[in-house]
Amino acid sequence: MINAGKEGAFVIVDYLTNYKKAETVVKDIVSQGRQAVSKQCNMRDSQQVSDMVHEICDNFGTIHIVVDIVLL
Repeated sequence: MINAGKEGAFVIVDYLTNYKKAETVVKDIVSQGRQAVSKQCNMRDSQQVSDMVHEICDNFGTIHIVVDIVLL
């Protein structure tokens, strides 16, 4: 995700429980002069995913790329 930020993508970092790790990624991207935010969402819950996608589109515009990375 950090590389996507380097390339100019606006990055939304999804997390379930590890807010600190998500914010670390966000800070790394932002420190390079790019845009990123974190959002809590349980990707196993289709309603939460739908809500998150609508919120992202409403606030940031069209989603062009989705990358699903599971960090254990």
